[in-house]
Amino acid sequence: MQQRRSRVKQMSNRTVLSFHGITLKESDIEILRSNSWLNDQIIAFYFQFLESHTYRHFADDFLFVSPQVTQLLKMIERRFEEAKCLLDPLHPHTKQFLFFPVNDNEHERAGGTHWNLLVYSRPENTFYSYDSHGNHNEFATGKIVDVLRVALKCRTAHFIYCPSAQQRNMYDCGIYVICNVENIIKHIISDGTLRHVRQLSYDCVVEKRSEILRMIESLGGKI
Repeated sequence: MQQRRSRVKQMSNRTVLSFHGITLKESDIEILRSNSWLNDQIIAFYFQFLESHTYRHFADDFLFVSPQVTQLLKMIERRFEEAKCLLDPLHPHTKQFLFFPVNDNEHERAGGTHWNLLVYSRPENTFYSYDSHGNHNEFATGKIVDVLRVALKCRTAHFIYCPSAQQRNMYDCGIYVICNVENIIKHIISDGTLRHVRQLSYDCVVEKRSEILRMIESLGGKI
């Protein structure tokens, strides 16, 4: 029995893909193939793909902040110099729209039970929150906004909770974050703002796990 558990653990730790410094394991693929909560690594991979592939021609406009950096920003609270050190290498002051995946984890290590999306629109000087489960992450999102208002030098920025398509289960919140990002960017490209963004289609949510798996395979992932 111990040998069997060891083989399963070995399989789960097998590297499937290394992409711009992000490593996906077999355990990440198992998450995508099941009805499981997306972890930091999968969202970080997808954000990196958006930055380096899908929207590479919009490098001056969009910044996709990883879940890991977003979590550290939330835990920093009023230590604003630390926030500046985290953000400065990403050149946030040169970007027009900044995307942050937020979760309700209260520790610096990976964890939590729910994701939502926070977007800062520099042209509108406004933070927009999109949450697929009511305003479940209101507290966590508010903490990050307090830090970002200082770190991004936008102390007078507005903060709006936006209508968002609501999840139909307890595990697809991360999928909604990813789908919301793409839906919002399509609107930005045509409108230039985040006003009146249409709610995303549920078809996007249903298909997204399979789409990510195909994407990983197309990049050479051994799945």
